[in-house]
Amino acid sequence: MASLPKETKDKMRATINQAYEQRIPSMKLNKEVFENDYKDFQGAYAQGILIGGEAPELGFLWTSQGNYRKLSDLRGKIVVVDFWATWCGPCVRAFPNVRKLQERYKDYDVVIIGVTSVQGRHIDRSGEKSRTIDVKGNPQKEFQLMRDFMRDLDMTWTVAFSEQNVFNAEYGVKGIPHIVIIDAKGRVRYNEISPYSPPYEEAEKIDLLLKEAGLKCPLESMEKKNYVEEFVK
Repeated sequence: MASLPKETKDKMRATINQAYEQRIPSMKLNKEVFENDYKDFQGAYAQGILIGGEAPELGFLWTSQGNYRKLSDLRGKIVVVDFWATWCGPCVRAFPNVRKLQERYKDYDVVIIGVTSVQGRHIDRSGEKSRTIDVKGNPQKEFQLMRDFMRDLDMTWTVAFSEQNVFNAEYGVKGIPHIVIIDAKGRVRYNEISPYSPPYEEAEKIDLLLKEAGLKCPLESMEKKNYVEEFVK
């Protein structure tokens, strides 16, 4: 992936620093906030090289299934990445559409993977009311709870905890859910797909990429129906 020249990076860093000093002149610069904003400017999304370029790598700390430890291990398949978290209500509301996509492509070279990161808290949604479980400093407990979460909410697709923050600057993730589709050559073809759009719209994109790669593709188009709307009703 192309990288910005050092001189350009230095200018960007200085510009951000100056902006913070002007906004909060009496306070010292918050290093974490500064670095996050700086990463946003450095990311493939901000540089305009995400679409059509090699998908930025994601390292996986834990996956619910499969032997892959990083995103590039899935090269050769069409990959749908859904950035999400257990505390994200809109993410959960979109599950019916994701479930239908998984059902359609379970026997094809398509991997649908819900990518989150260690949050330090887990939302249990198994009862009538959700409850927060503090797992700060205990990622193994968070991984363990995820299996229960997946069972309770009938998550039939793969889930992974990435080494990178779920608000991934490379992909321009400012809010979740955030959906990306990657082709069989490992290139980002679609980004920022609305999680509430009917799944047949995503299926059309996936089918196109399967055919482009010479991979087996469903013979019939997906039914034109939005399962999120049905779920909300």
